Amino acid sequence: MSSNDHSIASTLVSPIAAGSLRRQCDPATLNFQTTDELDPIENLIGQERALDAIRFGSEIDRSGYNIFALGPQGTGRHAAVLSYLRQQTATQAAPDDWVYVHNFASMHKPHAMRLPPGVAVRFRDAMDELVADLRNAIPAQFQSDEYRQRRRAIDEQFQEARDATFEELRNKAEEQDVAVLQTPVGFALAPTHDGQVIKPEVFSLLPKEQRHEIELKIEGLQKEMTAAIEQLPQLEKRRREQTQSLNSELTAEIVDILIKALADKFSGIEVIEKRLQDVRDDIVKRAEIFIEGDDSENAAPFPKYIPDAAMDARFHRYLVNVIVSNDVDGDKLGAPLIAEDHPTLSNMVGRIEHVSQFGALTTDFTMIRPGALHRANGGYLVLDARKVLSEPFAWEALKRALRSDTITIVSAAEQL
Repeated sequence: MSSNDHSIASTLVSPIAAGSLRRQCDPATLNFQTTDELDPIENLIGQERALDAIRFGSEIDRSGYNIFALGPQGTGRHAAVLSYLRQQTATQAAPDDWVYVHNFASMHKPHAMRLPPGVAVRFRDAMDELVADLRNAIPAQFQSDEYRQRRRAIDEQFQEARDATFEELRNKAEEQDVAVLQTPVGFALAPTHDGQVIKPEVFSLLPKEQRHEIELKIEGLQKEMTAAIEQLPQLEKRRREQTQSLNSELTAEIVDILIKALADKFSGIEVIEKRLQDVRDDIVKRAEIFIEGDDSENAAPFPKYIPDAAMDARFHRYLVNVIVSNDVDGDKLGAPLIAEDHPTLSNMVGRIEHVSQFGALTTDFTMIRPGALHRANGGYLVLDARKVLSEPFAWEALKRALRSDTITIVSAAEQL
């Protein structure tokens, strides 16, 4: 460059002042002392179209419509979606609760009950309390003098009918010089003379005609004895029916009082009222599970208690398994917002747990556990699409649930 060119360039470029190298802000114009006083920015900055799309998509309340947010890593799309949905859920009504209960008609097909929001936990606790009250009240009722007297009357009636049947046979046999003997293996008939049983070696020495006559008598009496013995199961069945009727009658007196008090707490909820009626009928029919099974006169009528009713499998049929509850400590929530960071098959659709019993795995409705789809039902579920696609069977299970509006709990082992 010549000296002439250098002089022209110097006249076109002016030096930059040091104060122009950074943007200055007057602290006096700010309405805070430090940035700790500010709320973090969770929305997308400068992405109004994206925010409008999220708003529009979240307001479409129809099946088959979902939002797919795509963008470069670190742009805050996940935080922006969650931030907006939190605002939405706070203004929306909480969806219904869901519980599982035992199916008295078919134990392998538990009932799913839909309850008003905030009712599931109260209903579960009320049923736990009902079982605890019954475990104390019913055995006490069966210990009363009234029950013992009525039970003794039934047993005596059975014994009298039994004795009368054999007394008639015994008298008829004595008239024909035959004795009815009770042996360790049952009843037997034997010839007698002057009231004494004839020994086999003596009987064999009798004349043939006399032996034949005695054998014909015994044969005829044997048929009558067989008919009498065949009546015993019917007598025993009648005794059991009368005992069960007595047990049901006394049990119903207690159960009706406790069930009515419980029904008053949930008055107007038809599905609970029907459930309580089913529980009442089953308890009355199965009163024996609350008392000892020994029929002896001196048997204590108390069951072998286990401190926690939930740990005693006999009473599982009356418990309530809460799957979804839309209240916390009695505070009603808005619509649920679930962000599942680990969308495995079981985390999505739930699972059924098992316990080992006598070398075999067993389960019941109390071991059903919810998944993200259960918890998000009636609200919003946020998933990372890449994670869903990388988990075996998760994507297919999600599509199946969205298409059928039904959550089917199936394990990966069953899928394989």
